[in-house]
Amino acid sequence: MGHSWGARNLTGAELEGAHFDKLIALSGAAMPPGWVPDPHTAYSSYTYPDILLTAEANGVVGENYPMKEPAFEKHVYEPPGGYRWRQFYSIDNHTLIATTDPRNEKPLEDIRGEILGR
Repeated sequence: MGHSWGARNLTGAELEGAHFDKLIALSGAAMPPGWVPDPHTAYSSYTYPDILLTAEANGVVGENYPMKEPAFEKHVYEPPGGYRWRQFYSIDNHTLIATTDPRNEKPLEDIRGEILGR
């Protein structure tokens, strides 16, 4: 599991021969050039609308990112501030997905369920 650039590091490790049964991106950054999904790995992406997702959707920070890559199962959650335009530029939402903050309980439950196979 990797948050933001940590997800890029994991997918970069795959380029170097690492294998994961499951790879979970939390507001994951773009995968490195040349990355292709491993057919034996289960990929998931969990995020809130945030500044990185907005930048990725607009082609500012890369083209090959988890929320665009078909190999990733996508989970997008309503941010604590609702779907107001400011939430799409929020750095707080970017970090929230990787915290134990009580406002992040639903994603944490879903991630636990995925890891435990529920």
